[in-house]
Amino acid sequence: MRKKPVVVNDLMQKNYRYFLTEPAGQNFHHDFNPELTPKQMLELDVFGGKYMTDCKDEFPKDWFRKAKISHESHNPALNFFGVNASNSLSFWQKKGIVRHTSQIKANCRKFDLNCRRKHRQAVLHWAYDSRKM
Repeated sequence: MRKKPVVVNDLMQKNYRYFLTEPAGQNFHHDFNPELTPKQMLELDVFGGKYMTDCKDEFPKDWFRKAKISHESHNPALNFFGVNASNSLSFWQKKGIVRHTSQIKANCRKFDLNCRRKHRQAVLHWAYDSRKM
């Protein structure tokens, strides 16, 4: 694959440059096994509509076609399960996602999307498809 340059201008970075060196969705690190793509996550409505709102130019336009976006602020009503399941990165690094998947598996009938909605939404935020649990 020919290296494609990308210039990033978003809220966190100005004129940051990197090169795409791998085909989209391929050649991930062996420990990285997401069940959902960024496009699927956007279509399922994650992070209260704030997921990737300031960097749309950096990614394929079709990722955002069905996304519910909230440029102004985080809006939990836009989440797939309609609940706030957001925490800081440091919280997730300390607690991990295993806690949420364990709660769903231990307390919910399979495919019961009304059971443990906050846990299910948190799992979606980490690219695991909690609708299948």
